Amino acid sequence: MADLAAEAGISRAALYRTFSGRRALLETLRSERAVAVPPSTRERILAGTVAVLVEAGLDTLTVEEVARRAGVTPVTVYRHFADRDSLVEAALAEAQPREHALALSLDGDDPEEDLAAFACSTLAFLGEHGELLRLALGTPRERLPALVRLHASPVGATRSLAVYLERQMAAGRLPHRDPGALALAFVGVLLTFGCLAPAVGAPAPHSGRELARLFLHGARSEP
Repeated sequence: MADLAAEAGISRAALYRTFSGRRALLETLRSERAVAVPPSTRERILAGTVAVLVEAGLDTLTVEEVARRAGVTPVTVYRHFADRDSLVEAALAEAQPREHALALSLDGDDPEEDLAAFACSTLAFLGEHGELLRLALGTPRERLPALVRLHASPVGATRSLAVYLERQMAAGRLPHRDPGALALAFVGVLLTFGCLAPAVGAPAPHSGRELARLFLHGARSEP
């Protein structure tokens, strides 16, 4: 998405306000432009790994089962990944929120617009990887380093958001409060709607803009 924004000559925030994530962009290409974007063999293998991880857990994951899910042979899996551990590491690395995915909208001067774009991109990320994040949150840290990194991913987003909020306060666009506490509160709202709510059968998450307005203006504001 960052490369596409640069090629189009627009900001990453503007791109994410139009398309909430890579998946949404590809779906639009398929539906509106009839552009077929089939997944690569590597992508199919990683998707199969995630499916096995979520459904059966780390202990029961085998290369043979991943290959079956991906529609390839075990030999094909080994052409792309040296062993089971590197396969799992790569699958979890795909779920790491890149800097441009969670901090992309934190470079503007309109808090509502910026936080709405931030929320949209974060909800899109959670929609794609929420199951893995829930797995990471429930797995002991010593089990797998990649799960620890995934477990820590909201921390990085919170820090980026706190820096942004502090800058907006210094510019007089927001009242002076504890930026760390505010950032944690907003990330907590996004995690609740985008990750925890689906796990308990709650309704689909609200729009990123609605959550940004709720955060900025409180429960008494108009939706």
